[in-house]
Amino acid sequence: MKTEIIVVIIASVASLIVGLINIFFNTRISAKQNEIELKKTRIDLLENRRQKIESIKTEISNRVVDVSDIQEFNFEVHFPRMINFFQQNSSNVYAIGHLIDQQFVKELKSLNQRINDYIAKSKQRLQINENEAKIDIQKMGEMNDRIHDELDKSLLNIEIDINKLLK
Repeated sequence: MKTEIIVVIIASVASLIVGLINIFFNTRISAKQNEIELKKTRIDLLENRRQKIESIKTEISNRVVDVSDIQEFNFEVHFPRMINFFQQNSSNVYAIGHLIDQQFVKELKSLNQRINDYIAKSKQRLQINENEAKIDIQKMGEMNDRIHDELDKSLLNIEIDINKLLK
């Protein structure tokens, strides 16, 4: 009887040890699986962001100013088309503004607001500061070029983040 009790105690201790080891390894495996799932979720999120930015970039790249009906450069005819082109590009950027540099988005909104003010004053036949308008027109072209740079920069940052998660 004493031997049987010792055997039962040894078997119970062994079973307890095996159970604890099993719990320990299952916990580690579960934590690793959760970590992998979290990484996969973050990569999916980054991929969705990348797709949005690439979609907007493609849309902007494919947009052109149609000047085929203009025989020679006429500022009054050409300028509204340039403004429309710029404002369409800006609208696309606003749609993904949370994914790119916030300072750039603020600059873009500020310039758009000034252009809208010029348009409103022009429609009301109010006086416009021509020097400021010329500076903003030039800035409009610069900002159009920067849009592509900012989208590329954002895509690069997303790619870096994805690569970090894959390591």
